[in-house]
Amino acid sequence: LPTIRSRCQTLHFNALRRDDLRAAVTAAVSGSEAMDEDLATLAEGSVRRALTLTAFGGLEVVRKADQLIESRIFGAEEASKLGDAMSGRDADTQYQLLTDHLLSRIGSAALRHAGSGETVIARQLSEFNRDTAAMLADAQRFNLDRKQTIFGLIAALQAKFSAGLL
Repeated sequence: LPTIRSRCQTLHFNALRRDDLRAAVTAAVSGSEAMDEDLATLAEGSVRRALTLTAFGGLEVVRKADQLIESRIFGAEEASKLGDAMSGRDADTQYQLLTDHLLSRIGSAALRHAGSGETVIARQLSEFNRDTAAMLADAQRFNLDRKQTIFGLIAALQAKFSAGLL
């Protein structure tokens, strides 16, 4: 309700530095192994994200998607297998982690290009990010096939990567 919101204060927190993130993850999971650099990067300073990536197998899914995106030739069979893995009822968390990662990857590329003064490319990637987010929302809303959604998204990102945009 607006009356409640008007009495609330918003607090914004910065992402944790890598050393602080490592310490927090280690404290949260007793006996956990040292957090590798890949996980630290993917967690984006968030303890929750780091724990979710490791607890639900999201790290392997994200790494596989990145391999497919960064390959010189689109691996349709592997992308199809990844889509199959995301189609199961028990894959909700992995699917969300994967789609969040892919959107974040597009957004980071747009910021990188904007910072380099490549505003046209940055705008194109920003629009691609917006369109992708809308497509993912529609896929969720209309309960569309996750396999097709992931397959198409990986193919589009691989094409952008091959063009030097990601």
